[in-house]
Amino acid sequence: MLNYNDVVMAQERQADMLRAAAEENRKRALLGNAGINVVQRVAAVVAGVKQRLMRSGAKVGKVGAVMPNEAA
Repeated sequence: MLNYNDVVMAQERQADMLRAAAEENRKRALLGNAGINVVQRVAAVVAGVKQRLMRSGAKVGKVGAVMPNEAA
């Protein structure tokens, strides 16, 4: 049986993998494809900066023994 901490760790790992995949796709789009025009490159850079700002501003709550939708 999974406990709450295992579920949280799995969700964090999945989020990290998705972020890494998105970063790789962004890098590939910026560097690997010569057909991308300047406007698309700038849009990709701005999107990356916005994502980093949103991620750095996120607050991490305390992990407790109670599931989020359960009564304490």
